[in-house]
This record gives sequence, C-alpha cells and structure tokens, in this order.
Amino acid sequence: MIVYPDRMKIQRKLTEGLVAGSMILELETLSANKSRLNAIWEIDLSGIPIIGRGLAENGIKQTKDSLHRIAQAAE
Repeated sequence: MIVYPDRMKIQRKLTEGLVAGSMILELETLSANKSRLNAIWEIDLSGIPIIGRGLAENGIKQTKDSLHRIAQAAE
C-alpha cells in the first residue's frame, strides 16, 4: 500500500492471490466545506474459479452499495 498524504490518496496494488489489480481512494476537495471520495477499482477476477466468482462479485457490489449509502447520508 502506498499513502500519499499531500495528495490525500491511498493506492493498493493487488499482486498476490486470486484477484489482481489496484484500488485507489482519493479525497478531492470541491470547496471549503465540500469534498468527494473517489474510489477507483481496477480488478481482474479471472483468477477466481467460476463457482466462487459470484461471491466475489457480490462482495464488490455490497461495498459499492455501502459507499453509495455513505455518500447519500453525507449530502
């Protein structure tokens, strides 16, 4: 994991295991009292057997839904 405190950014590269890719979390200042959290995932699930891929995709969808609910609550 790489942390860029001056850019308010965290980057994690996934190089070991069944899932490969990267995840980036970056806090973007929009105004004096408003910010946006950008969550960028670039992942490859092809290393996961077909039988388990649905579970992985469901976990990703739940995370995406959770981030969306957090954003709505913060508005």
